[in-house]
Amino acid sequence: MSLLVVRPVFHRVTALVDIVLRRPSEEHAAAEEARWRTQVQAMATEERTRRDRKMHDSPTATLSGLVLSANSMPAWGRRGPSPPAAR
Repeated sequence: MSLLVVRPVFHRVTALVDIVLRRPSEEHAAAEEARWRTQVQAMATEERTRRDRKMHDSPTATLSGLVLSANSMPAWGRRGPSPPAAR
């Protein structure tokens, strides 16, 4: 066969082989990227939940301490201050 006939056929065959081989690779890359994005979103959600819980728990603990102190104030007022400790 002459080179003028073989060369165009060769280029078309190599292009077809390239398409056939590249498609699974691109699909795999897209699946990996989707998995990675899902993991990042899950990690971000978990971090937001942890941060929100921490922001909620700290003021709650402070308010609980204030309520306990406020509840003990009437008893402390009736009893009077405790005498200073002997040194």
